Amino acid sequence: MDTKISKKRLNDLLSYDWIKIIALVIAGIVLWSLIFTMSAVRLSVGQQFKIFINYDVYTGNKFSQFTQTLSDDVLSYDVLDFSSESLLEDSYSTILSARFSVNEGDLMIVTDAGSEAIEATDTTPAVPAVNSNFKSFVDGYNIAYPIEQLITDAEDYYKNFYELSSSMEVEYNIDGSAKFKDLILLKSMFTDRMKGDNRFKTTEQIDKGLIEELNRIETLRKAVIKFKEYIALNPDCLINYKLQQQYIKNNPDQTEITEGEEKAYGIDISGVTGITNIFKNAAGGSENLTLVVINWKNKQVDLQYEVIPVIMNILEGNII
Repeated sequence: MDTKISKKRLNDLLSYDWIKIIALVIAGIVLWSLIFTMSAVRLSVGQQFKIFINYDVYTGNKFSQFTQTLSDDVLSYDVLDFSSESLLEDSYSTILSARFSVNEGDLMIVTDAGSEAIEATDTTPAVPAVNSNFKSFVDGYNIAYPIEQLITDAEDYYKNFYELSSSMEVEYNIDGSAKFKDLILLKSMFTDRMKGDNRFKTTEQIDKGLIEELNRIETLRKAVIKFKEYIALNPDCLINYKLQQQYIKNNPDQTEITEGEEKAYGIDISGVTGITNIFKNAAGGSENLTLVVINWKNKQVDLQYEVIPVIMNILEGNII
């Protein structure tokens, strides 16, 4: 049987079977893509960190340096994707609704620049109320994390990894370092959390990952302590607000919605050293700049508190 490949036979094959050949090539590409997708690390809610910048806030000349610092030095090893998004006024609601539907976003930078209505007098016209964008965000999405609750929850979280005294405070070693729980237990906790993560398959990978995990926990513990100290020294930085208070003031005839409990839903960052290098208001200044933490605790128990080291990086004025 003559099986020699000739130019004529090759031309005949291409003439009659070119559709099959293209189909096989496409099938091979699709199969390879599926294998790559299935074997890649799938990012959880907590492994993605995003800062939203409201349409009334602009970025400063050192914003890129700031984001690079967060990505390289502040966020932990387990945050695999960092991004920011500047929102436009005409698409604000649509974009946020889409992002929140997939649990996206960790911080919102916005202004708290509202004012109440002024009634007309014999000599001056009435002045309508101007809504605070901070309050509108808190009311509209009911997703802001009260700051005191954030701190309490973060403390409760990291204490799971340390030896605690009878008063439920972290114990310390002779050298002053915090005393972690037994490493065998911590390793078991780590491997349970990382099930399905292709970065931590071998014993060597798990051991290295455990060291990074303990560094993450210790970084969080120290950041929480600094955060509490900052608030103690600067109590006015907390912006207290009752849910739906602004809406009710603007709609006095409605009776279905009631005010919520007053809580600190925002942090005033207007006085932070060098803040306009990162964020600024429409006038180019820092007045009314406000930081809001977005609450996805139920979706990212372990990585929700990555926001605290980031907040401290901002409050300490490290970008000047």
